[in-house]
Amino acid sequence: MMLKITQLEREGEAALNKIHKLKKENNAQRINKIVVLEKDKQAATSKIEELEKEKEYAGRKIDLLEKELKTKEYIFGQYKNAQKKEKKLRTFGIMWLSMYS
Repeated sequence: MMLKITQLEREGEAALNKIHKLKKENNAQRINKIVVLEKDKQAATSKIEELEKEKEYAGRKIDLLEKELKTKEYIFGQYKNAQKKEKKLRTFGIMWLSMYS
């Protein structure tokens, strides 16, 4: 009976040792997972910052293109006005020549 109790105590201690060992392994695995997740988080943060910079650059480029478009529209408007004035002057010139020829 004493031998059986001693054997059960040893088995119990062995079981406790296995449990502690598993807990340590699980903690190590958790720590490794945390480290990997932290690296992933850093990579994602860097990518977000990069995308935000690209977004700002794109916004500035859009603003410049809009200004350029407005300038070209203004120049085109001036060109059209000049064409109309030229047409009126030609018409007036033709009328004037026909009157005094």
